[in-house]
Amino acid sequence: MNLFSGFSSALACALGWRLLRRRGVGSAAAVCGAALAGLADAVWGQSVISEVYGATLLGVLGSLLALDRWREVPTPRRFAAFLFVGGLFLTLQPLARGLLPIFLAYAFLERPALLRDRRSLAAGALALLAGLLPILYLPLRSAADPFLDWGNPETPGSLWDHLALRQYTHGEELGMDPPTYLGFGPRMGRFGEILLAQFPLPVLGLAGVGMGLAARRWGRFGALLLAAALATSVGLVYATSLRDAFFFPPAYETYSLPAFALLGLFAGAALDGLRGWKAGKILPLPLGVLALAWTAAANGPRNDRSEDRFFEPFGRALLENVEPDGVLLAAGDHLVFPCLFLQRVRGVRTDVHLPQRYGYFQESELGALSREERDRRQTLHGAPRLALDAGLVIRRWIATRPVYAVGIPFDPGACRGLEGSVVTPEGMFLRISLPGMLTPAETREKDRAAWRRLSFPALDDRSPDRSERLAAALVRVTRGLHRMREGDVDGGRTDLMSLLRNDLIDAPSLVVGARALAAGGAQDEAATLLREALGRGPDSEEARRFLAELEGRPR
Repeated sequence: MNLFSGFSSALACALGWRLLRRRGVGSAAAVCGAALAGLADAVWGQSVISEVYGATLLGVLGSLLALDRWREVPTPRRFAAFLFVGGLFLTLQPLARGLLPIFLAYAFLERPALLRDRRSLAAGALALLAGLLPILYLPLRSAADPFLDWGNPETPGSLWDHLALRQYTHGEELGMDPPTYLGFGPRMGRFGEILLAQFPLPVLGLAGVGMGLAARRWGRFGALLLAAALATSVGLVYATSLRDAFFFPPAYETYSLPAFALLGLFAGAALDGLRGWKAGKILPLPLGVLALAWTAAANGPRNDRSEDRFFEPFGRALLENVEPDGVLLAAGDHLVFPCLFLQRVRGVRTDVHLPQRYGYFQESELGALSREERDRRQTLHGAPRLALDAGLVIRRWIATRPVYAVGIPFDPGACRGLEGSVVTPEGMFLRISLPGMLTPAETREKDRAAWRRLSFPALDDRSPDRSERLAAALVRVTRGLHRMREGDVDGGRTDLMSLLRNDLIDAPSLVVGARALAAGGAQDEAATLLREALGRGPDSEEARRFLAELEGRPR
């Protein structure tokens, strides 16, 4: 799959080169523009991992190229080819739901007679449906109960939920806080930081010049490219500003890959525009080579994953700390995927049950639901379906297996039938069990013994990979607490003070670290963490009270 991602992105760059050549851009400038598209930080980063975004970029540029070919010779066959590629692209990412209407609007503006061309419209409709056929494979494959079955789209209702991204829209089913919306302004600020990380500033300036040239020289098609770039950047920022920030954090960059790749193509157009200068015959190639070298040098270290070994020991830490035949409830790709990889590929701790590998819990995991519960879910979702509900899963398994929760808030008093369960904070987890199983003291000793066996490579608290920052945060907190309890004050202080560098650490985690530091005699460091906690969570009364207590305590 890593190879497929790289191949898809490389082919997308080749299509970008072809697109520039069709627009009259010279060979050298077109090569530079296509190469810059592939060297954009996010494009490069997604091309060396198993992800769908390289194929999505291929679909976008393939649709644009097919559309340009239709513009040149508007036959029904070419219009059908454009919509077939668009249909395939639509099956890859919901991003296409915004781009495909823009492409169609361009087609009708470019040739208004298309509205009366029944042959083209019929051929296009059939081709679009043919491109969408891969969707029908989802319920067939899901019915075979594969190891990974995201969304479990076996029935028409669950298939629609999967296509409508319902897994990402109802965090309250997990017992989370009400949805938070960051707003357009803060998200644009974060997107600006992401944009500046894609290319060195001079290359971004070159892309800006290329946008102006494309709009002036390429007419409607230049406007189409600009619209596609804006839709996958500013348009996405606006769309996500209306959604829960838990599921759509502002640090995303993957959906904007087409915009970043188009910036590379615009830079190629700008290089070609230099040919109009007096020295234009010699300037474009040296400047293009300089832009490529500078971009490769700037983005290469971040995207060099040849020595990336972090997530394997992290996944082992998650699995090894679970008792034999235990249940691990983990919310988040950075928690679930390392465990799935180790179980499926390495054969590590296959006895640990991972109910949440489907995107939401299966009915078989939950047991029979009451009529009232089904009605409640139908009211919430508009269709009867099962969403993430940690309480129901815990109740399903707790009689026979210990349950470990990580990344999932859990209040036993709020879950019917779990009021008497024992909840023990244990390292990275909450261990949830019935009375008579291991005592809290025994579980903590088991956890300490497990952590003595674990080792990690260097943690990157500021990694551009959000998943790695989340995992590093979890390890820092847990290892810091263990080190402080074991008497390794210096090691614990190093881990806990490193939390300041990670922008994903929340106020409650900082308070936990501050308490451990204060207990170890590091009161000044504890106060520093508490001030940061109040900066990140101004409503944290616990942080405010503890800070007042520390500042009033004699030194």
